[in-house]
Amino acid sequence: MNTNSIIHRNLREGTISVPQGRLILRQIDSDEADRIWTWLPLTPELLAAAVAKCRVLKPSICLRAADVLHLVCAAEHGFNEIRSSDRHLLAAAPAFDLAGRNIIE
Repeated sequence: MNTNSIIHRNLREGTISVPQGRLILRQIDSDEADRIWTWLPLTPELLAAAVAKCRVLKPSICLRAADVLHLVCAAEHGFNEIRSSDRHLLAAAPAFDLAGRNIIE
């Protein structure tokens, strides 16, 4: 997870302040130290699956490269759903046979 880019985007969009961004990053570092997260490997096979999926997605599906990787990773590892607050990622989830769950609602 590229937390720096996520924090930077939210700072740029004004949804969080600089002190809030620092607090979030400290919490993520603490969670990582406590091994709360399970990181799934980025393999050549996963990258190939992401490329293959991009070739068949409808042009109306709006996704960034990292979103495609998240969705393909979830699908390839047998998840049924993905949780996010990103509206584009959530809208694209069904194209990856995933249910998109908004973490804000």
